[in-house]
Formats: sequence, C-alpha cells, structure tokens
Amino acid sequence: MYTSGNFAQFQSLDLSEEIALINPQRTPFLSYLLQNGKAVKAVKAESPIVNWYEETLNSSAISTGKEGQDAPADVQDTTALMTNYTELLLGTAKVSCTAQSSSIVGVNDLMARETTKKLTQLKYALEDRIMTGTKAVSVGAVGQKMSGLLNLINSNNVVTGVLTVDGFNSMLKKLYDAGVNDNMICFISDIDKQAVNRFASVEYLAKENFLGFTCDRYHTEYGDVTFVLTPSLTASKSIVVVNPDYLELKELQPAAIDLAITGDSISKMVKWEGTLKLTNSKAGAKLVQS
Repeated sequence: MYTSGNFAQFQSLDLSEEIALINPQRTPFLSYLLQNGKAVKAVKAESPIVNWYEETLNSSAISTGKEGQDAPADVQDTTALMTNYTELLLGTAKVSCTAQSSSIVGVNDLMARETTKKLTQLKYALEDRIMTGTKAVSVGAVGQKMSGLLNLINSNNVVTGVLTVDGFNSMLKKLYDAGVNDNMICFISDIDKQAVNRFASVEYLAKENFLGFTCDRYHTEYGDVTFVLTPSLTASKSIVVVNPDYLELKELQPAAIDLAITGDSISKMVKWEGTLKLTNSKAGAKLVQS
C-alpha cells in the first residue's frame, strides 16, 4: 500500500484506451492489436473457453475427368475445432487516505498515478502472455492460462535451425504456400533483426511509422515484410511472421474497478481477461533457433 511515508479524486478509467497508449515500443504486439481494431468489443468472448473452427480444403476434390464418365465421388474438406482459454490478469493499486489527501509536488492525483503504474505492469504481462503464453488448465491457486501466438501456429509451419537466409525464407514460404502472404508482419528480437540486416538477399524498401515508432519494411521473393522489434521474443529464440488479418484479441472483461473502502485506505483493481485467436493456424509461421 502507498502511504504518506512513501512520498484526487477517483477518476473513471477506460482500460482499453489507457493500455493501448502506454509505452508501445515495449509492447508492440499488444499495441498493434488494440490500435488496429483487433480487440473486437462488439463480439467479445462469451466464456472462459473460446472455440472456433478451422476448415482445410482438400486438394484432391477436383480431378481430371474422362469423356462420358459419371460424376466423381464427393471429397470432403477437413474441419477442426480450435480452442484457447481466457487468462485473467489482476493487479491492485492501494493508497492510504492520508497520502491521497496530502499535497505532493508534481502529483495531482496520487491514486491515478498508482493506477497508471499498475496499468503499465499489466500491459507488460499481457504482451508476454499473448506472444509466448502456453495454454494450461487451472490448478490449485493458479488460474488457467492462454496460448500465445507462438503456440497457436500450425505445427507444419514451424521451421527449426539457425537464422540464415534459407531458414528465414523457409518461414516466409509457409505463408506463401498457404496463400496468406499478402500482409506479413515479422515480430523479431533486436539481436535477430541485426542478423536479418546482414542478409544480402533481402531488399530494403523504406522505414515507416508503425505504432508510433519507426520500423523497417523489406521486400522478399515471398512478399513484403514489416519488421517490428519485440522484446518479449528475446528469451524465446523464436522469430514469428503472421498475417494480422487473421488475429483477434477476444476480451471477456477489461476493467478498472474501485474496491470497497474497509479502513483508512482506498484501492482500485486493474484487470483484463481474454484470449488470443489465430483464426487460420497457417496464417502464421515461426523459426525456432536450435
């Protein structure tokens, strides 16, 4: 709890707007989803388990016929049920009434400042979960967890090995073969981006303003790629490319809530519950470095 020893009125906070603006350079994936309409409030998550169907066309459905032959047998496409869990992230800002009522140089509203700091921490945690999270059921005091983008990608779209020109192109080819390479964003760590910069075969196009900061755009034989430096990928040894048209951030409950006053302190809980959908698992590919 923040007291006068640590040295407003409550204000209503819209978590989605606040969280989209706090330090986008450190949370580029989350910032992209929030600022580009990928957090669809009109069609929010309906329960803690989010399901969707993925249909794969059967390439043998059409065949060469012979004059006069009967109609061929129907060849069925494949439909798979995809699932992700929602994950609930919580944090509490607490300030003593004495501290809140005191005048502090440079701080107009202590409670608002403490809440904003918790929102920053919430955003960092959410960025990590939606990129690298692994789906898990609730066990004991630990709540259920979602799969992040790295773990929603189709297993056939995973390339392993060293970050070379061939390895990188193999990752892009996965989207090309799936016919979803018309819009590609590559989320990459700063170290791996330096390695890509040394590829002689990658043609630099320009720098562009993306999420409020400058990033590179390259042309490859499999399409144009926008590179976004992503700190949450540094420890994963992975590079991911995705067509964002197939991404959805399904929110179940974004909120900042005033908690009941039970003594000489005031509290506000910040929380977010939701999950990530990749509606076409082949709209993403990743290179896992060995």
